[in-house]
Amino acid sequence: MDRTQIRYFLAVCREKNISKAAAKLYLSPQGLNKAIRALEKELGLTLFERGRFGAELTESGQRLYEKARRFAAQYEAFEEEVSLIQEEANSLLTLGISSGSGMVLPDGFFGDYFAQRPGVRFRMYSFQSNVCAQEIVSRRLNAGLCPAPFDAAQLESQACVCSKLFLAVGKRHRLAGRSSIRMEELKGENLITIDTVTNNQGVIRRQCSLNGVSPNLILSPADRPLTVELVARGIAVTFNAGNICELHPDICRVELEDLDLAQEFHIVTLRGAKLGEVTQDFIDYAKERLQAKQ
Repeated sequence: MDRTQIRYFLAVCREKNISKAAAKLYLSPQGLNKAIRALEKELGLTLFERGRFGAELTESGQRLYEKARRFAAQYEAFEEEVSLIQEEANSLLTLGISSGSGMVLPDGFFGDYFAQRPGVRFRMYSFQSNVCAQEIVSRRLNAGLCPAPFDAAQLESQACVCSKLFLAVGKRHRLAGRSSIRMEELKGENLITIDTVTNNQGVIRRQCSLNGVSPNLILSPADRPLTVELVARGIAVTFNAGNICELHPDICRVELEDLDLAQEFHIVTLRGAKLGEVTQDFIDYAKERLQAKQ
């Protein structure tokens, strides 16, 4: 019975439901159920009685629960102390960046921080939003930039940046002279959307469908230079909540009258975790920079 199995076991104990526990662990219900079945087979014990309304501990499961809970708490305290020692000894900051989050940050956000602190070593990783959150919960990151909503039971917001969604159009485009438009006016336009699965993207696609609008250019965040080129030349338009207008002088902003949507990202840490000096310094910097942007 290893630490990962103990985490899975305790999550099901807390939630009393495989699907709810799987969501907390960023796993599929099928994957978690398979892992619990494998644990039961390994131990030769039935740990849960499964029914229509959830999973209840058996007598054997109850006997293991308290010992597993104490072991997990001790191991987490050990991991936290190791992370703090590593951070302080190496002046090392490990950050996760959710895909697309860089578009809403102030110019020079990361560059300015590290340029002003040449003694700070850093590692940065780009993830899909759910993976970034999982890496923080697993203590492999000091902090991460994640979109809302996130699991507030496990993660704590330290700073936030929020930008209202608008339509980015080229200055030579027929819509460029307008201060605002309605979604239905986008019928027949070359419309760019990104291929990531987020709550905002789901809302955008539903609103497009309701208004008879069909995005025909599905690009990834990595295709940003192509998006900027197509919009700047008036070939396509795109929804944006970031700094695309600052990236090219021929792109302007048009408000959306019937799509009131904001892109919200938070710098989050593990809830209740001790923060090292370097992490706390970065959070203090982020609060000041992001507050000035709002």
